[in-house]
Amino acid sequence: MTDELTKVTQEWDSLAQELADRYEELHLIYDIDKLLAEQKLGDDVLRQVLQICASQLDIDTASYVEAGMTGSFTVTNLSHPVDNLDLVETEMRGDLLRFILATREALVINERNDSRRRFIFTNMPFKILACPIFSGRDITAILVLLNHEDKPDFTNSDRRLATVAANQMAGILRMRHALADLEQFSSQMAAVLVETMEAKDPYTRGHSERVQQMALSTGEAMGLQKRQKEWLSWAGLLHDIGKIGIPDAVLTKPAKLMPDEYAFIKSHPERSYEILKHMEYLGGEVLTGVRHHQERWDGEGYPMRLAGADIPLLARVISVADTYDSITSSRAYRSGRSHEDAMDEIARVSGTQLDPDIVAVFQKSCAANPAWLEKFAIRHRK
Repeated sequence: MTDELTKVTQEWDSLAQELADRYEELHLIYDIDKLLAEQKLGDDVLRQVLQICASQLDIDTASYVEAGMTGSFTVTNLSHPVDNLDLVETEMRGDLLRFILATREALVINERNDSRRRFIFTNMPFKILACPIFSGRDITAILVLLNHEDKPDFTNSDRRLATVAANQMAGILRMRHALADLEQFSSQMAAVLVETMEAKDPYTRGHSERVQQMALSTGEAMGLQKRQKEWLSWAGLLHDIGKIGIPDAVLTKPAKLMPDEYAFIKSHPERSYEILKHMEYLGGEVLTGVRHHQERWDGEGYPMRLAGADIPLLARVISVADTYDSITSSRAYRSGRSHEDAMDEIARVSGTQLDPDIVAVFQKSCAANPAWLEKFAIRHRK
């Protein structure tokens, strides 16, 4: 009876330990998933994953080391300081990295007399836990956890938790690569759309890129946040895409447009919106910037006759840059005018056609950055 009781007790203890280990794994996954839901996929996220590992496993030093040696960083949760951290990081990028690349397995070294100490962290007083971070079959990086010798040994449970964290980091890296591919595809698709649109009217060639850069320069001077500047860049580049659907006879007419012909021109912001709304990557801010860049501050614009601050901010910025470039660029029916002529006209319509606050920023930005006049071949008044 005693033997049976002992066996049952051992089984319960084993089960309790297994449940505790699984709880730690789930807790780690939950914390990392929560982090991913709140952050973009930059290096800051990887650093925070390291910090989560260091905190949950009571680790002194946690490091991410890329296999190509193009990047690495370390977070610390020290029981006592590492005086030679630079040397420790060098060791991580050296024989430790090469060993993991060769074995393709997690490594645990607790004892000072471990035979692998002859070539890994020789004479360094640390306990080591390192895991490969895979991309498919390739190892792209390693996760390294170090403790001072006075800390408890790394256990099999620690090894499993570290492997979970390494797999989560691998997922982050895969998502980053997928996002980079999506951004590249979106840029290429935008370039195709712009090229197609400008091929219809040689006089508009370069207009989209100029508006994009001038709008972005204005947005920077306004102190827009990084994400807003990204949206502004896309909206500035794509604001005239709807002109793809305008008949060539209207778009390139070398004379004043008749009312019916001008109606086609006025349709282009809505056409732009209809084309771009299927690209979910762009987001609502880009779409409203494109859709409303022809609205007027006084409410007399199109397509919805919005007025004042009801006009989306990005649309108001694009409107100023678009007005400037329309004046300084040559068209089939006239030559481009000078920088001074454009600035005079923008000042004249400030408060009626254009947002006066953004006009003021645009004027200061032009004065502070005269180099782009030469870049865009904009002439001065004689």
